[in-house]
Order: sequence, then C-alpha cells, then structure tokens
Amino acid sequence: MIPLLLVWSDLVIAPITAVLLIVAYEVIMDILVPIWVYKDAKKRDMEAFWWMVFVFLFDFLGLIIYLLVRPGIKTQSQSINITGNEWLEQSS
Repeated sequence: MIPLLLVWSDLVIAPITAVLLIVAYEVIMDILVPIWVYKDAKKRDMEAFWWMVFVFLFDFLGLIIYLLVRPGIKTQSQSINITGNEWLEQSS
C-alpha cells in the first residue's frame, strides 16, 4: 500500500504542484507586478505606461532595473508650511 502512495505522489501530485507554482509565478510577474509598477511610476511622475511594458517584457530583471532607477517620491506635505498655531488661528 505504501509504494502505491509514493507512486501516486510522484506521478500526480508533483506535476500538479509544479504547474500551480508556474501559474502563480506568471500571474504575479505578468499581471500584478506590472500593475504595481504602473501605479508607482505614475506617483513618481515617470512614464508609467512604458515602465509597465518594460517590466512586463523583462519580468524579474525589468523589475530590478525599475527599482534601481526610480526616483524618490514627492510628498504633498513638503509644500505645506503651516504650523499648528497658525492652523488654529485660521480655523477660528
């Protein structure tokens, strides 16, 4: 009985697991990562569409290159120069 289970796991379970891992990798690298790159590049005022295409075409290598060359993010709080007391005076 035990050898039959071993044969079953080797012939059926292992290939199914391999296929599921390949499908998961493809979904992540070909759909989710390019979408994230598009949104991140748009926040950083980069050419979002072309970076998404680049990462889609070059998968992991494209993602590494994007992460190395992307600039810092611009925040809204850098342009606001109101101290707490000034805000209280304006709201009264």
